[in-house]
Amino acid sequence: MHLSSAGLDKIEPRGFPNIEAKCFASNRQVHAKILQDNLTNPCVRLSATDAAFLYSETASGPMHISSVFVVAGELTYERFFQHFAQRMHLLPTYKRKIAMVP
Repeated sequence: MHLSSAGLDKIEPRGFPNIEAKCFASNRQVHAKILQDNLTNPCVRLSATDAAFLYSETASGPMHISSVFVVAGELTYERFFQHFAQRMHLLPTYKRKIAMVP
């Protein structure tokens, strides 16, 4: 069966179609970027491990993980922040937003 005969050629990627309606005038460009990202990167389900961490987290039992590292030498917060900010686009996972679905 051809996609167009099944009507599948008209299906748009899932995202957050109402996000533009929630825009505030001062943040319109930011929300437009989020909207564009959601249209080009449709919803992706969490892995089983990520979902387990998310659903088992409570206020008294946080399930997030972090790490600490010590850097010898002169590394300012600004240089550290700039280093990661320039590379965040390489990690699409960190740009995702959690949305509960029925």
